[in-house]
Amino acid sequence: MVLYRYAILAYSPHPEEDAAFPLAVMCVPLQSGSDCGAMFVVDGWAHAVNASHRNYIEETLREWKDCMQVSLESTFLRVKDLSIGPIRTLKTGECDEEELRSLHNVLLSPSPLRIA
Repeated sequence: MVLYRYAILAYSPHPEEDAAFPLAVMCVPLQSGSDCGAMFVVDGWAHAVNASHRNYIEETLREWKDCMQVSLESTFLRVKDLSIGPIRTLKTGECDEEELRSLHNVLLSPSPLRIA
């Protein structure tokens, strides 16, 4: 059974507000050396965020996707503790593949998009 570390990333429209809108789930396998990490985002996320943040979020997601191809571990470490800006880490944890599938289906419903 493969175990994963995950980070739930959420959107906050204002610096003084908590991030409440789940935006993405990034996961990496606990076993080092494996390259089967993934990132899922909410389908239609651009319609749910402020227009002023769309380009920033799009570029950030693209950067993370590219970085995951080079180093899953360092990319995960960069996103697991985000606390300022429009994208923040809502929760981190560990789970198996079934729990991971359930997690991204529930949080990012109706149909999450796999971007990495």
